[in-house]
Amino acid sequence: MRRVYLAAIGVAVLAMGGPAGASDDKPCPSGLVCASKPDTITSIMKSLEPKVKMRKADDDDPVIDVEGPVYDYEVMFMDCKNRAQCAAVTFSSAFKAEPLLDVDFANRWNREHRIPKAYVDKDGALYLQLEVSTIGGLTRANFRDWKEWWDSGLSDFAKFYDKESDARDPKKKV
Repeated sequence: MRRVYLAAIGVAVLAMGGPAGASDDKPCPSGLVCASKPDTITSIMKSLEPKVKMRKADDDDPVIDVEGPVYDYEVMFMDCKNRAQCAAVTFSSAFKAEPLLDVDFANRWNREHRIPKAYVDKDGALYLQLEVSTIGGLTRANFRDWKEWWDSGLSDFAKFYDKESDARDPKKKV
């Protein structure tokens, strides 16, 4: 009897799906910011950054390119169905492979910083990313707050990079 019960729970859990299947099928409520309505994200980004450009990614999902004050980055639309009804955005900045930016560097960053998260891809490039779900919509103030977290994280990353670089270069030590 217990096995049947556990099997039934397992089937129910699988049937429910989870975040991987998330989408935003409902219209974006008026006055809110939603990845399902990319122009709301583009509009607020243009109000926060002077150099913002919308384009299509290779998979035709929307992407916003931003020339930021610390680093350039992208705002990628995620969990899209048919290049629409996106459920989230990911702020992402990429850094070319170099000896300092290895997995140990990313792990040290992640241990010390909550936002954004770092990882190193198979080619050795380091990425900083922050994912924000917009299902049901975010207020403009809430989206600005996420953007401020991102900006703060990029600024902290620049300082962390300088500190780590100085620690590896004995000539820079005083």
